Amino acid sequence: MKSRSPEEYEKVKGFHKGLLGFTQESFIGDVGEVYIDKFIQIYGASPQVFSCIQYDSLWQLGYALDLAVSRGFDYEDPVTLNDILRSTRFTGCTGNVSLDKSSNDRTYSGFAIF
Repeated sequence: MKSRSPEEYEKVKGFHKGLLGFTQESFIGDVGEVYIDKFIQIYGASPQVFSCIQYDSLWQLGYALDLAVSRGFDYEDPVTLNDILRSTRFTGCTGNVSLDKSSNDRTYSGFAIF
């Protein structure tokens, strides 16, 4: 997806006038800044919010698989992989990334209101 031009942005902004929305806060801290810079360098456009969320999701899986392999765990076992995913914590593009051990929901994550 390419980013909107200023004219397109103003058109969409006018269409949404009076509406309230929110999304997950993204591009936080050093990781977020580096992500934006690299994305623009590669694609020539600003990244969308969901790309930051997907980036963190893939890193979470990568960290979990790395831990499983390095410790000799059976990463093909869904229960084992789920336990490892729940224990994975890191700082990503959306801030601190971890899962709630009882629900598998993402633990606290900030939201942007627009």
